[in-house]
Amino acid sequence: MSAPSVVPKLSRATGLIYTFTKADDSDGWYWTGVDARNGDVAFRRLTGVGPIFNNNYGGLALGRGGEAFLGVLLGVVSLEDAAP
Repeated sequence: MSAPSVVPKLSRATGLIYTFTKADDSDGWYWTGVDARNGDVAFRRLTGVGPIFNNNYGGLALGRGGEAFLGVLLGVVSLEDAAP
């Protein structure tokens, strides 16, 4: 797993680092939450497959309601907070 093209964000409210990752052996892009204290992956959800989901080094934004937003070549994708 790698985060080849995103500027991740830390949420002090959840203690998670939100990032956009790519499996090394596939063309899938994933919303991923990493525990800032120990580096464990808290969640990983498939967002889409293919180059249209590349975000080209854009920063992601965290909303007040726990949602995350990220611009990709296709448009904007979002995910509600999947933290425990």
